[in-house]
Amino acid sequence: MLARSRRFRVNAVVVASSGLKALLVVLAVGCAIATFLVFRPKHTNGSSFANRLGADPELREFVSGLRSSGQGSAVEQIIATKTASGFGRLDVPTRRRRLQLLSEILGVSGDETCVAMAGGSAPPEDVRAAVQRLPSEQQAAWDEVLLAALRAEIRQTHPPPSPSEAEIERVAAVLRAQTRGDPQLQAVTPDAGAAYARKLCRVVLDTYRIILQMPDDLQSAALRMEFQFK
Repeated sequence: MLARSRRFRVNAVVVASSGLKALLVVLAVGCAIATFLVFRPKHTNGSSFANRLGADPELREFVSGLRSSGQGSAVEQIIATKTASGFGRLDVPTRRRRLQLLSEILGVSGDETCVAMAGGSAPPEDVRAAVQRLPSEQQAAWDEVLLAALRAEIRQTHPPPSPSEAEIERVAAVLRAQTRGDPQLQAVTPDAGAAYARKLCRVVLDTYRIILQMPDDLQSAALRMEFQFK
């Protein structure tokens, strides 16, 4: 999944116009980070992801089916993969909540952990520490987003409609105006180096902040853009 996100990041740079390049790169990095957070070690409080999953009849039946079909040893990996795939099936309100929580997680993770998560190489203890810096209710809310993505993938829920070209251009115009066309982003290459990656993580946070402050119609278009190029 992370490899696919990295391929998407490279392809987006190649095919996008200069006006959309920065936006696509930021969204791709965000997808990679969010995917990595699916694989984070579960926090150990009483409302853990595993306990919440087990309390849901539909998801409990899904897990039982995996075990009865001889896939018991791969349950955790299958759940993580399906959850990551389900992000693109989430409705707009859940995508908004996901973006809010992802911003909080990245905001407390520090540059090095953010960069490592973007590349899929963050030490598990660093990822766990970043999530556990959040209040317990936000940790629980992140778990609920993951469970919603898993349900959506199991049900094969249709994703929201893709934004129109006009909507995409409007979103890109707002971001260009806010970021002033950052020259480092415009010159991004797949091997841009650690210093660039560090800045990119900060830009991801800035972009999320801008999206969350957009008017509802524009924000909806931005949130619907996030997975349409995967």
